[in-house]
Amino acid sequence: MNKTLDELHKIREEIYEEEKNLTIAERLKKIHKESEAILKKHNLKLRIIQKKAVGV
Repeated sequence: MNKTLDELHKIREEIYEEEKNLTIAERLKKIHKESEAILKKHNLKLRIIQKKAVGV
């Protein structure tokens, strides 16, 4: 159990180091890119619904 938790902590630290200097827009762009890759890899057809900005 401890080995698994140690591995998870290591992965979380790596992700933090990769993303700590990114802006919110850059993080969102990365998330969208990674999610598109997952959708393609698993041949999923999901609709993406964009939220409208408040006050627009």
